[in-house]
Amino acid sequence: MSILLKNKVALSVAATLLLASASSFAADELVEYFPDGDLEGLTGFDNSGGWGQGNLVYDAPGSIFLFRTALDAEGNKVAVPAYGQIGKGWSRYIDNTRTQQAGKPKQSEHAPAGNDTNVQFQNHVRATHADGLAREVEGIQAGVTYNLKGDGATKGSLQWALAYSKVGAVVSDSGVAEVTLVPLTNTVLSDNAWVTIEDSFTAPADTDITQPFKVYLRTADQEPMAIAKTEYARMWVDNFSLMGPEIPDEDEDGVSDLYDKFPQNAAAAADYDSDGMPDVFLDSCEQACIDGSGLTLDEDDDNDTVLDVNDAYPLDETQSVMVKVGPGFAMFVANTTVTLDASESVPNSAVSTYSWLQLLGTTVELAPDGQTVSFTAPEVAEREESEFELSIEGAIHTQSVTYPLSIIPAPAFVTASATMTGMADTAGNGFAPGEVIVLDASASADSEGGDLTYLWEQVGGSWHQVVSIENADTAVASFTVPEWNDDFPIVLQVTVSNGLKWPNIDPANDEPGELFDTSVDTVTFEGTIVKKQSPKPDAGSFGFISMMLLGGLSLVRRLVKTKK
Repeated sequence: MSILLKNKVALSVAATLLLASASSFAADELVEYFPDGDLEGLTGFDNSGGWGQGNLVYDAPGSIFLFRTALDAEGNKVAVPAYGQIGKGWSRYIDNTRTQQAGKPKQSEHAPAGNDTNVQFQNHVRATHADGLAREVEGIQAGVTYNLKGDGATKGSLQWALAYSKVGAVVSDSGVAEVTLVPLTNTVLSDNAWVTIEDSFTAPADTDITQPFKVYLRTADQEPMAIAKTEYARMWVDNFSLMGPEIPDEDEDGVSDLYDKFPQNAAAAADYDSDGMPDVFLDSCEQACIDGSGLTLDEDDDNDTVLDVNDAYPLDETQSVMVKVGPGFAMFVANTTVTLDASESVPNSAVSTYSWLQLLGTTVELAPDGQTVSFTAPEVAEREESEFELSIEGAIHTQSVTYPLSIIPAPAFVTASATMTGMADTAGNGFAPGEVIVLDASASADSEGGDLTYLWEQVGGSWHQVVSIENADTAVASFTVPEWNDDFPIVLQVTVSNGLKWPNIDPANDEPGELFDTSVDTVTFEGTIVKKQSPKPDAGSFGFISMMLLGGLSLVRRLVKTKK
């Protein structure tokens, strides 16, 4: 954990990249922070499949798509964290040959004519005029003035805006600070034609430079204010440019000298306790660079005698221990092995003392093993609550947490037992048409004497040769052997169930769920229904037919004689 925190420190240092403090500057002192062509350089596109083939950059919150990647010139995926969106929408890199998807003209339209670069950035499901297409600026400097320029096309008028977090802004549980949106004053009417819009701004004095700072194009407020799924929502942009002052960076390590505690040494930049020792080496400095820097890494940033690698709070000298116990799902079945895992705690058990204690529930024998503890869940007649405590004693303080869990009885199991009676020939000659076959699963049992449900069904044979099972949802069922014109096999099965045994709490939403699926068992029978046999004529019938034939022959002879 301390390593992760130190990485965050390094990122916050990197976020202060390459900016000066002068609030005014001459034109020849300007540098471009991101050049006009970087969209073309960072992205590629595939228009072969029509709508939807543009590379998705960043989708609206709540969507299942959260890609922030594009394709380079060789077709490889590359991260593009600098470009994205503000507010709702669906942002893609596309080209101006992109065609409409048949039958859905509102979802995808040609970019307006007049842009020949073949790269535009479209947001076609914006919700309000304040939503837009953004470019993140690394290391903005409060009080410094910048010039903005970009191309865009939309139904209304375009304007530039800022999106930044103020010092002291509310930070969510996920670490995201509240964002303030500030539209700039210049507006340019587009009316679905490509236009160039320029503006300038001075970064607000209350800017929190450790949080993302973005400039973005949006549309100027006008009616309708809610623009989702209208022609006002679609917007294309290209050729973003930000001009600012020259960047002081004497050691060329990518960190502005304004923030670099080692401005003449490319190995490091951060020293939060000002003890002359860097808190972290820069990623750009490899081992040879580190060895030649003459610097020694500060392994105890807050000087609390606990090394950062063992300190959950490396910048807070008042605490160092963080206790975390899992798993998150805390319901266990009787007579099974339960393992509580504290491996994500800091420090680990090799350099601190881990003490496990049971506070509630049927007493169990704990088997601690470093950062885990195991025990066998006791036999219980009904759901029982237990609670355990882990205390970690660090070098400067001790912290404890409790872990509540539930023990539930083992689920009942089902034994299915079934017979089939009434077969005409047990030697394998098949079922006789018209015979009633009895299916009996009443000998099935639940291990705890619970109620059972039954389902008889034909699971094998032919879809057009199906027997009709009577009382298929009872223990005793039957069917009458049909008259078929050909021999055909059938397979019959009974499923015996005892239903759900215990409810559970889903840790994701704390709502009742299912712990055990229905307990089932099956019994299968196979047999063949023989075809209906055609009746054979008996001796009496044969005699009658013979007499008719002889009579006919005698009549023919008489007719012949008469004719002569």
